[in-house]
Amino acid sequence: MRIEQHLHLPDGRTLAYAEFGRPEGFPVLYFHGSPSSRLEPLLLGDDAFIRLGLRGIAPDRPGMGGSDFQAGRGFSHLPADVSALADALGLKRFAVLGNSGGGPYAAVCAARIPERLSAAVIVSGGWRMDWAEARRNLPFVNRLVLRLARSAPLLLSPLFSAMGGVQGGRGRELAWLPWREEWPPGCRPPGS
Repeated sequence: MRIEQHLHLPDGRTLAYAEFGRPEGFPVLYFHGSPSSRLEPLLLGDDAFIRLGLRGIAPDRPGMGGSDFQAGRGFSHLPADVSALADALGLKRFAVLGNSGGGPYAAVCAARIPERLSAAVIVSGGWRMDWAEARRNLPFVNRLVLRLARSAPLLLSPLFSAMGGVQGGRGRELAWLPWREEWPPGCRPPGS
């Protein structure tokens, strides 16, 4: 597991990423949810990637975690960053997995760089977050982030910094506590 990797992109920005699992394993680019970061796979644990024979590579999206912000950016800009990362790592083909808010990023990679992908998977992807019903059913922290993004964006940085504290060990166990009873017995996360 290497959680402090950095790549300097062709346009001068820095892209932070983490690697999990087997270095020689099947490469899967993991797009984290919102709000989150490249550290999200720590909730699964390095051992899960190892057991499955995967090389998990989790980049921070621009402006999140350790990746530089890019003004005017949209979903369609990510495939260029993904291709640059894959090229730097020597990956000709790879899979992408988008969890929750990372789902649209997996979808845009499937649309824009299909020749590079062996698979595209969306886990618990959301749709139409501009619908009031969708926002009402979000977890509290997600509703808070949406509200801050509209009314007080400068407060997002301290919030995301505080969220970065869950980096494994006891923090990983505590992060699962709210959902522990909802997991089927054969699928419970480590430490449950």
